Amino acid sequence: MSSDGFSNFLLSTGGSLLAGLLLGALSSTIYFVKRRKVVPHVMIEARKIVGAAASGFKPDVLIAILTPIPQPHLPATASDEERRRHAEDSERLLSEGDHDGLRLSERTRGPGHTLRAIAAYPSLARVYLIPTKQSVSSVRAIRRYVSETLRRSCTVIADTEHALTLVDDAQITNDAYDQTKAILEGLKREGLDNPRSKILVDVSGGTRSMLVGSLLACLGWEQDVHLIGAPYDRSGRPNVDAAFPVLIHFEPRLPRREP
Repeated sequence: MSSDGFSNFLLSTGGSLLAGLLLGALSSTIYFVKRRKVVPHVMIEARKIVGAAASGFKPDVLIAILTPIPQPHLPATASDEERRRHAEDSERLLSEGDHDGLRLSERTRGPGHTLRAIAAYPSLARVYLIPTKQSVSSVRAIRRYVSETLRRSCTVIADTEHALTLVDDAQITNDAYDQTKAILEGLKREGLDNPRSKILVDVSGGTRSMLVGSLLACLGWEQDVHLIGAPYDRSGRPNVDAAFPVLIHFEPRLPRREP
């Protein structure tokens, strides 16, 4: 991925996080002002998962939006026959899950962020992917890459029958919220909703509306948010090769009421 692409991604993710956190804080504020006349303070804590913090951090479950594996662009001068063969080859590689032929890696624009998150945590037992209609065909390659390249034994789960349909951002936000919430509720029924980051909801990939929907599903669950971040140089460009996981915890804190 180019640094410009990664920079745009980070800007998109930052905007999504800010929008979600502000919306959550605003909703809580309105509720308590109306009902209790108390304004909560929203505590936000972001920390890098590196060094000693990484060695002691062992999440069990990762939830992430899955974006399509991008296909190489043909030159404008390509003939119709070349375009047909290219489309057929791409379809075959996806159906076979041939991650080598697709040139899939942790640097791949889109799903590379999800792969980085999976690679960061050998402790993961399950990975829940929330696919779009466009990324359903990428699921097999992701599974094979996780197993064969990352050599992870985690189960990669993708509900392809309920893949997100991309119509407009309002609908996408609602659907991403519903999908993420449904997964969290299922984990809670299994008794796996451990507080403080045994479950990670990753917001590193996908459109802003997808990420806001997933983020808002975390409100009220004591659920931390996860993303892949990077350091910046003096010109403000991210160093992609030095990317690292970031964990963001947020919760409202109510001041004590006067008796």
